[in-house]
Amino acid sequence: MKDDRTWDEEELRELILFAQSLREENEELRSKIIVMDAMVKKRESALRKANQYIRVLEERVAESGFGYINMN
Repeated sequence: MKDDRTWDEEELRELILFAQSLREENEELRSKIIVMDAMVKKRESALRKANQYIRVLEERVAESGFGYINMN
């Protein structure tokens, strides 16, 4: 079964407008992902620094001779 249907001007115009709206939505989603990725990387960096700081504090407490308190 062959479909030789042709598109009229209005259908083509609607299709072009739909494609443009998809392109705009895609760009908006891309920029949101870029922002979210930057936020995640910033928080991961902060967590790494906090963990490093905690390790240093734990080492200093151990060196000082004070007992260790498990907070978990």
